[in-house]
Amino acid sequence: LHREYLDARHRPELLAEAIEAYRRGLALRPEATEMHYELARLLRVARQANDAEPHLKYYVHHGSDPERVVQARAWLNE
Repeated sequence: LHREYLDARHRPELLAEAIEAYRRGLALRPEATEMHYELARLLRVARQANDAEPHLKYYVHHGSDPERVVQARAWLNE
């Protein structure tokens, strides 16, 4: 769903579905660092920055991609 949303940018129903899919995935695997980042990214697109914040913080502390850590920190205004 995430990929479909990115390929069809102006379909808000796909965005909501992708967000929900990531939330379900994190309910099953809360340690899935990349899912935290991707969910945060989609939440920011959906203008839900407050909901994205805990996922960004998780990624800053557990993420392995230095560029994404820098991006997450920028989104957090750190």
